[in-house]
Parts: sequence; C-alpha cells; structure tokens
Amino acid sequence: MAEREAEERLYTLEEARAALPRVRELMAEIRERMMAVGALQERLEELRERKRRGEHDDNEGKVAAQALAEANRLGQEIQERAVEVQEMGVEIKDLRTGLVDFRSRRDERVVYLCWRLGEDEIEYWHELDTGFAGRQPL
Repeated sequence: MAEREAEERLYTLEEARAALPRVRELMAEIRERMMAVGALQERLEELRERKRRGEHDDNEGKVAAQALAEANRLGQEIQERAVEVQEMGVEIKDLRTGLVDFRSRRDERVVYLCWRLGEDEIEYWHELDTGFAGRQPL
C-alpha cells in the first residue's frame, strides 16, 4: 500500500477493533525493544564514565562495540515494526506509551479512534486537532 493511501485510510470502529490485535502486538514489541535500547544506552554511559575516570579495562571496548551493535539491531527492528503499523494506515503518536490513532468518520467529519498499550479495546475518540487530552468515550 502506498504511504499516502495508508495515511488517508478511514477505519470503521469494527475494522479498527479487528486490526487491534496486530497493532497491539507490534506496539508491544516496539516498547520492549525501546526498553532494551534504553538499558544498553545506560550501560554505554557507565562504560564511558569508567573510561573517563580511568577505571576501564581492555575488554570494555569490545563490550561497548557489542552494545552498540545490539542497539543498532534493535533500532532497525523498531523501525520495521513502526513502518508496518503505519502501512496499516494507523498513526503512531507516541512510541514509548504505545499511543496510536485510527482515522475514522464520525458525524460526517474525520476524527481519530484512539488507543494505547494497556487498554483492552478502542474505547475513545478525539478530534484531529485535540490530541490525547481531548479523548472522549465512544
């Protein structure tokens, strides 16, 4: 599907709920990998600090290179999953919280059906310009 078509896709509530299991899976995988990248970044910062203080050993360069390679691999996996979500016509609003919006039609205008990781179902909507703070129950 072309990127433009994906951006403009309008979901019915039923279609969005049917797509939700895959979106949930992908967003959970993204969050899991982001947490792993965060842990690797902390480890690399510890290694940098040890080196700055002159407390490092010869093995730490290899450890740092492995951590960087792993972070790059995880970053690629995050990107691949995010692209899959976007290709479904679902807009990612916040990777860390797993917040996504499905464009939909409500009372003859386009709105967002709003969902984030941890919620069981799609139960909220908001106007295109109000964002998460403007969420209202369906």
